[in-house]
Amino acid sequence: MSTPTPLPFQRLRNTLRNWRAEGLLIGNHQALSQFRAIALVSLLPIVKDLHAALEAEGLRTTIRDTIWELGVLSLTIDDFNVELSFALDDVPNVCRMATCRMGTPQSSLTRLLAYQDLDTDLAGVTGLVEESVLRALTPRRATRPAPLGEPSATLGV
Repeated sequence: MSTPTPLPFQRLRNTLRNWRAEGLLIGNHQALSQFRAIALVSLLPIVKDLHAALEAEGLRTTIRDTIWELGVLSLTIDDFNVELSFALDDVPNVCRMATCRMGTPQSSLTRLLAYQDLDTDLAGVTGLVEESVLRALTPRRATRPAPLGEPSATLGV
């Protein structure tokens, strides 16, 4: 009597089945379709409202809607080289929001936004967008060394 040999990669098979059952195993095409739908319905209105607010304050902005081609929606604040972008992420049901001052990598900020939050916590998402843009626009102050013999006026700050 022979012992049946187990199927190879049984742990892999079980894990994939569990992920699929939980909706976590989404193919790239399906994930891109999902992002496009979310971007058009939920993200584009946020970006348009941000565009209107910034333009009302005298800042030139450009919206780049490459949702269909690249899976990216972005707004650039032209005079300050600041970009806010939303893109597909590898994590299911999540998009990546990145804000940066172009040319200065240390000023970039990336956050993950759950699609569910775009429906249930729009005010929270809008607050995160606002915070990210303000952080990227924060004025950069030049710091100069104090002249010899004089204490710095910003001592302790």
